[in-house]
Amino acid sequence: MRKTGISLFHRSFLVLVLVLFLGISYSGNSQTFVKGNIFLDENENGKRDAMEKGVSNVSISNGEEVVTSDDFGNYKLPISDDAIIFVIKPSGFRFSGEKIRNPEFYYIHKPNGSPKAKYPGVKPTGNLPEKINFGLVFQEEN
Repeated sequence: MRKTGISLFHRSFLVLVLVLFLGISYSGNSQTFVKGNIFLDENENGKRDAMEKGVSNVSISNGEEVVTSDDFGNYKLPISDDAIIFVIKPSGFRFSGEKIRNPEFYYIHKPNGSPKAKYPGVKPTGNLPEKINFGLVFQEEN
């Protein structure tokens, strides 16, 4: 009498293929995040120094999603290989570097640069830095 159905070998093979397929699908969908800190740049040097505190409730966006900094000024945001991260200026502050006409409120992330076109675009930015921090300075506003 002949058995019908799938042999143990074939079942094992199908399970292995399914596991490999799901593993590849999962790794292909893993998401990269950018993280950093929004801080009060008291000496306006554009770098977070040891005594400078984080600023909470500041909005940061990748153009699709918006997150807010936590109580310590930290944020974490999904990022693609073609993104611009930017801070939405809170009232009562200005960005570091604004006095010298070089405000630091965004970061361009294009590891491969812009596609080739008639006019040059963004040069490759390389790997994503471990942290992207943004400094704020108090200012009076009406």
